[in-house]
Amino acid sequence: MYRPEDLRTVEVVGYLRENSGRFFRAGAADVRISRRDGWLLVDSDVDWLRDVEDFVFGRIVPFTGAGPNSMFAEVLLVAFAKVSPRHLRGQCE
Repeated sequence: MYRPEDLRTVEVVGYLRENSGRFFRAGAADVRISRRDGWLLVDSDVDWLRDVEDFVFGRIVPFTGAGPNSMFAEVLLVAFAKVSPRHLRGQCE
């Protein structure tokens, strides 16, 4: 059982960079998070979006290889980003 004193505050971007394998997986052995021109970039040796890229940014998609309650997190990027991928592609809704 967890107690309130077991909780700790973390710096989010640093935590993601240090634990990228927990969030960006799909068989990737090398996942890097970097910052360039104000953007956070995720780079990997595996293209885990290859089969789902057309719809994974617009709805919750199960990530069955990671467990029964797992999902691709890319839709969260769209939900919380200031600029959506559709705007970047010129496909504003």
